[in-house]
Amino acid sequence: MSEIEKQADFNFSYNSQQIATDKTVTLSLRNESVRTALYHLFGNSVEARQKGEHLVLKKTVEIAQQAHRKSKYVVSGYIIDARNGNRMSNVSVYDNSRSYAAVSDDFGFYSITLPSEKNIAGLTYSRKNYSDTIIVIKPVDDMNINIFMREEIRDLEKINPITETVENRVEETGLVKIMVPGTQAIHAENVTQLEQRKVQVSLLPMIGTNAFMSGVIENKVSVNIFGGYSGGVNGLEIGGFFNIVRKDVKGVQLAGFTNITGGKTNGTQLAGFFNNNRGSMYGVQAAGFNNFVMDTMKGLQAAGFNNIIVGRLDGIQAAGFNNIATNNSDGIQVAGFSNFAMKDLNKAQLAGFMNYAGNARGIQLAGFCNIARNEMSGTQVSGFFNYGTVVKGLQLSLAMNVDVKEMTGTQIAGIMNIGGKIKGTQIGFLNFADSVSGATIGFFSFVRKGYHEVEVTANETFFLNASFKTGTHKFYTIFTSSFFPSSQNKGWSIGYGIGSDFRAGEKLRINLDLTGSQINEGIAWTPRLNMLNKARLNLGVQLFKGVYFVIGPEFNIQLSQLQDAENNRLGKVYAPYTFYDKDTRGTNLQMWLGGNIGFRL
Repeated sequence: MSEIEKQADFNFSYNSQQIATDKTVTLSLRNESVRTALYHLFGNSVEARQKGEHLVLKKTVEIAQQAHRKSKYVVSGYIIDARNGNRMSNVSVYDNSRSYAAVSDDFGFYSITLPSEKNIAGLTYSRKNYSDTIIVIKPVDDMNINIFMREEIRDLEKINPITETVENRVEETGLVKIMVPGTQAIHAENVTQLEQRKVQVSLLPMIGTNAFMSGVIENKVSVNIFGGYSGGVNGLEIGGFFNIVRKDVKGVQLAGFTNITGGKTNGTQLAGFFNNNRGSMYGVQAAGFNNFVMDTMKGLQAAGFNNIIVGRLDGIQAAGFNNIATNNSDGIQVAGFSNFAMKDLNKAQLAGFMNYAGNARGIQLAGFCNIARNEMSGTQVSGFFNYGTVVKGLQLSLAMNVDVKEMTGTQIAGIMNIGGKIKGTQIGFLNFADSVSGATIGFFSFVRKGYHEVEVTANETFFLNASFKTGTHKFYTIFTSSFFPSSQNKGWSIGYGIGSDFRAGEKLRINLDLTGSQINEGIAWTPRLNMLNKARLNLGVQLFKGVYFVIGPEFNIQLSQLQDAENNRLGKVYAPYTFYDKDTRGTNLQMWLGGNIGFRL
């Protein structure tokens, strides 16, 4: 012992009554550790602990009181890299029943306690990227065994091109880092093959029938009183608070708070608060607050607040607040507030406030707005706003519709439609478009490549009429005003109408216009009804490019509640004659045929 102190440069500290210092020993070691030397001197009858520059030796109670064959024995030693001689930490050591396990420390030392029930026992040494080493021992007494492990050598001729892959390990989540001990996580990383067992019961991940090897065991029935950690489930798992499964779940998984799964889930997953799937989900997933799937979801996903799918949705997402599918969505999203399909939507989105899709093929129905960032093929219905870059179908909104590039179908809005190239119809109070091959119907329509004309005419009642027409040839709106200064009647009119333009020849055009105008006499605005309505059919003859001579008949209907004091009658007289003149319930109705002549630019 003095020689060991000199070579290792430290001091022993021990009770002289427990260590026989006068005992003669013969020991020859070369390039071995102090721990190995002590094992050869005392076996496992002495424990060694470092305190400062002293190594304290203490007699173990178990060895001191041992009489006959022990019920347990200890296998210990060092695990060494056979290639470079370095000692290996974080190596899993376990028996063939996976009931007893240990992990080598930072110095490569391991110590595993095994029962002496069996005459022969097998030990397996596993570490990631190293070939498993298996030994068979006879449990007679404590023993010291050093193990040399070799790194796996891949056949270079069979190596495939390296592709970047992302491992969605459950060990990356915060709850697992808190609840699962490091030794269990190390075993799970080192041992690749799962063992199947029928039943396991656990209180916590480290306290259960599968002990520290639970992460490499697949169970048919798993009962976790508070929470559990397993390699897989093929049947039923119930957790009072949480369930953590490293790989696949097949069957039913129930948890009071959360389920966390690293592989595929095929079946039903229910949690009081949230589900976290690092792989794909096939079946039904329901949670009180949130569901998260990092891969494909096929089936039903329902949450009280939020659903998130990083991969593809093929089924139904239903949430009280929000749904998100970052890849294609071939299904239905229903949410109280908003839905997001970041790429393609192929069926439907229904939201209380907002829907968003990269490309939408189907229906978007929202209380406030719908957005299809690129193409929309189908129907958008919203309380306020619809948006699409290229739209094929119907946009229906109480306020506004927007199509950026091309619209094939119909836009209907309570206030305004904005479109690019419209192949169809716009119906709204205000309509704007780049070009329209159909019709724009509304109070005011402006088509950049459409119909814009100014018309100046005279007729039998007013010597000056000015009108502005805008829209398309098939349907345009008319804003008109007239003036009739005379010695007796000085006034003006303002009116609105609609019309349509037809080509009758190379330089001939026919216009059908319907207008209504309020006639104001003597003051800025006459508050009582005094309206002149016209149906006009004009022939336009092109004189020069952009200049037409127009002429045509007019059918006039006048409604007036004004008193004509000069003629002592109800209703003003503006026409030279009438073929119908009658008073009905305080309103005078007059009809006559007239004509107009003028120019159009």
